[in-house]
Amino acid sequence: MPDAPFHIGIWHGGNLVADETTGNVHLIGFGQHHTLNPVTATWTRLADPPAELLTPIGQGKPAGFVSCATPWGIVCIDGDRARMPKCRIWLYRSTATVASVNYEGQWWNTPAGSESGWSLSFAHQGDVIFAAWFTHDALGSAWYMSMTAFQSGPNTFAGTLYRTTGPPLDAIQFDPNQVERIEVGKGTLTFADGNNGTFAYTVNGITQTKSITRQVFGPLPTCTWGGLVDLALATNYQNLWWAAGGVESGWGISFAHQGDVIFATWFTYDFIGEALPLSATLTKVGPATYSGTLIKTSGPAFSAVPFDPNAVTRATVGTATVTFSNGNAATFSYEVTLGSQSVSGNKTIERQVFRAPGTVCQ
Repeated sequence: MPDAPFHIGIWHGGNLVADETTGNVHLIGFGQHHTLNPVTATWTRLADPPAELLTPIGQGKPAGFVSCATPWGIVCIDGDRARMPKCRIWLYRSTATVASVNYEGQWWNTPAGSESGWSLSFAHQGDVIFAAWFTHDALGSAWYMSMTAFQSGPNTFAGTLYRTTGPPLDAIQFDPNQVERIEVGKGTLTFADGNNGTFAYTVNGITQTKSITRQVFGPLPTCTWGGLVDLALATNYQNLWWAAGGVESGWGISFAHQGDVIFATWFTYDFIGEALPLSATLTKVGPATYSGTLIKTSGPAFSAVPFDPNAVTRATVGTATVTFSNGNAATFSYEVTLGSQSVSGNKTIERQVFRAPGTVCQ
């Protein structure tokens, strides 16, 4: 189940149950064990469920599914409480659905710096990597694509690449209904270890493969999915962030946090609604406050062979400041000028969690 590890449903007479505390999926069934998705997961039988797992909330006969005050979430009970001993309930836990190494962070071409001018931002949670590809289109203009890559094998993640258009940068209110996602191809990430891998893709009929490595500009943090239940306690801000509450789905800002520096890639839209990636090296200027210059690039197209980093141009288009009130809440302030048009604003942002409880770095 790489595309949705939190399933609840019926499978050969059993129940698939989400344990969002650990991110595991459990099979509670009657009789014999049925193997689920043998290509992507192995299932091991655990001991009988604890007695409290069988204690329903409320009185009377439970009808099918019953909520329980345990991390297991839901159980299926046959009949009333008196018949519990006659229920053959076995519990299984998935043991191979999540990568052991976390790849969250900023990546670029191998060897490091050889193709400075494009990069990949990874938000890695559980068996999913959300990848944002900061690059240039066929005309050399700043461009980005995004991909939700699901784990398809050991250290391998694959998904569909999309380009997006959306509300212009100076929109008084960002309307997520105006965001349009257009499929442009497919991508596959394969990792040799925690710091090296390949990015294979087909975009608009062009197929290529890049060797990639982590972008290092300070002490690299170690990232762990489920490392903290309360993300507000995090002291490293590396992650994908968006408008608080997800009310402006369609744009985001990725932070690669190393030491006292945050490299930010802001995926937004220009004054006519076209994709506009902007970057900034944010340095610490005060307690939990980071500030820097916003940069817009132009350069060789994503498909250029060879890619000439000397052809990349960088133009200052504004400033950005991020002030963190805790590990999961911040204010993003910006000023942007493109040609004769300017805009400034403030956004309340938080981490984007798509596989609870999220990933933290330290």
